[in-house]
Amino acid sequence: MSASTAISGYGALIQLGDDPATPTGWLSIAEVYSIAAAMAGTSIEVTHLDSPGAWKEFISGTKEATVTLGMNFLTSDASQVDVVGSFTEADPADANRAWRLLWPDYGAVSRTATVDTGTEVWTTATNHGWATGQRVRFTTSGTAPTTSPAGGLLNGGFAYVGVVAADEAKLYPTSADAIADTNAINFTTAGSGTHTLASGSWWEFVGQVTGHSAEMPVNDRMTAQVVIKVTNSITFEP
Repeated sequence: MSASTAISGYGALIQLGDDPATPTGWLSIAEVYSIAAAMAGTSIEVTHLDSPGAWKEFISGTKEATVTLGMNFLTSDASQVDVVGSFTEADPADANRAWRLLWPDYGAVSRTATVDTGTEVWTTATNHGWATGQRVRFTTSGTAPTTSPAGGLLNGGFAYVGVVAADEAKLYPTSADAIADTNAINFTTAGSGTHTLASGSWWEFVGQVTGHSAEMPVNDRMTAQVVIKVTNSITFEP
């Protein structure tokens, strides 16, 4: 029997968009350790006295979906503390927010790329399709570019994209840095061989937090269960 090709949830991240309508940047707010999504449709009865054969009649009604996520927040990360704080206010209901659940199937969108050590800009062979804050994994067939300080980007390591153009991006150590355009990774040599930047697939949706539970921090980690009521359709990319 062949191995399953299903996507593992191990290594998934949840991100918040900077605008619920048209987000241009995505802030990683937590690690995800459990995922449950329920989608359902409703029906509306339209039976009347002339219904054929005296059978009840129904038409399709509205749809609804709920996503429940178990998350690990780091109490040493100010951006994560701010977010979890908004979840634990007296009223759990929250405004509509754009959400992106990143799956760790890196290679779903894979682009060969080269770096300009003068501008720190990576140019991809074809348009990348990424958004600012996107997490990518770097691999190379040769040697990785050197950075200052050393170790800023390793073969098999991760970074976050700051979009410059359709085929250009800078790399940052965190999504918050990418959004703020601060602390871009400084490349001192371009390395050798073929370099590849790869992102995973994701779910994207707009929704409200309608319930939560959180546990006290242990070793810098706070766990929380967050229930999000989806207020538009979930899209799957790529």
